[in-house]
Amino acid sequence: MVLVNGNNIWDVEGPAAATAEIEVTSMLSKLVGYDENISAGYTTWGGQGAVFNSLRLAIARYAPTSNQSGVPQNLYCFCSELSHYSLYKSVEATGIGVENMIRVKANADHSMNLEDLKEKMEHVIAQGGVPLYVLATMGATDTFGIDDIEGIKLISEELERAYGIYPLFIHADSAMGGMYSFFNSYDFGSNPLRFEDNVNEVLKSYQQKFKHIKLADSMVFDFHKLGQTPYITSLFLIKNREYLKYVDLDAEETPYVGNRGYGSYHTGYTLECSRMGSALAIYASLLAFGVDGYQELLANYIRVNIAFRETLIKEVSNVVITNEVSPITTFRFYPEKTKWNDERNGLLTVEEITEINQFNDEFAEVIGAERDIVFFGNTKKQCLLEAANSNKRISVYAHKFFTISPYSTIDEVDHYVEFLKEHLDCFLKLNELQELERSS
Repeated sequence: MVLVNGNNIWDVEGPAAATAEIEVTSMLSKLVGYDENISAGYTTWGGQGAVFNSLRLAIARYAPTSNQSGVPQNLYCFCSELSHYSLYKSVEATGIGVENMIRVKANADHSMNLEDLKEKMEHVIAQGGVPLYVLATMGATDTFGIDDIEGIKLISEELERAYGIYPLFIHADSAMGGMYSFFNSYDFGSNPLRFEDNVNEVLKSYQQKFKHIKLADSMVFDFHKLGQTPYITSLFLIKNREYLKYVDLDAEETPYVGNRGYGSYHTGYTLECSRMGSALAIYASLLAFGVDGYQELLANYIRVNIAFRETLIKEVSNVVITNEVSPITTFRFYPEKTKWNDERNGLLTVEEITEINQFNDEFAEVIGAERDIVFFGNTKKQCLLEAANSNKRISVYAHKFFTISPYSTIDEVDHYVEFLKEHLDCFLKLNELQELERSS
């Protein structure tokens, strides 16, 4: 308690917390490919805090006087239509405005469509706007969709050259998926930790995506999501610490912190003043697990999800898995036979999709009533699909299996699926009875 209460705004007042923050920043910089001699980082209030802080940096870097004169009104931000709502809140709070947040279509694998991104950026430029910021989702909350950050960087540089625009700021929203960068240097050929072939293949595919995360100007690690640490233990990591000068306070604005001859770590650039020593929990976990330990832990999330997917499909005929293999499995039930292929290909009407959504929504209430036994999450925007009779893309409802406990193993999977199966059978029978009553 005493250690965690150390105030790491200044190393004089919280030396253990400040030291841990510096150590963690160095460790994770090396892990992702940042130069630890140039990078910087600090703990903040979750992935939301990192998005807000990164947008604040992007604005101040582009318009250094904005902290005094206000935010220019022609700045635009871009994100996937499936990205976390933290950017929505951040454009509100910074004054950029929600109307200047451009949503980009997602591909079938839930990653950002780069052609649509480029087209929308060029449209903004043609209208006299300034493309400022791109949020690259590295592991979406609902589907674990991973944006092509290398492709985003290439498009940004292409537009910068073609139109002479200011370099875009790219923030990797890696709150959910950033932990999988622990596999960036793993040798999948020799496979020293002896992962099963199906697990090995998934992790290898992640390596191909996360090895480019170093291209981002900033990113975040939410250790409280997949890293087995308590809330809130998030590290906001910045590629170039020089960016902090745009948002740092003058020493005269902080007369009682950091302006003495002693102490060398003064974090006047954070939005928080007093900050708890949450870096200590991250530091302790990194030392305790090590890279190998985290690799084992993260691989188990994949192992359990693969087993759950296989068992669910085997035991339930009217269900489909709606995302790629990841620590999250999204799945969707149907009253009778599955229609997922027709839904994805835009062959169903709005009314048909809505009816299936309603079926899943009602079933979510049924299993949610017994969440003390097994808790399944759900989402009302797993992805957006075209409908046969509308130009508007329709949200898809789905259930979520999200296991982030080392104590959840493949031995528990049969229990999870049996819970769903029993409740689904009862739900279908109840629907049949209700339908008979209505028809009579």
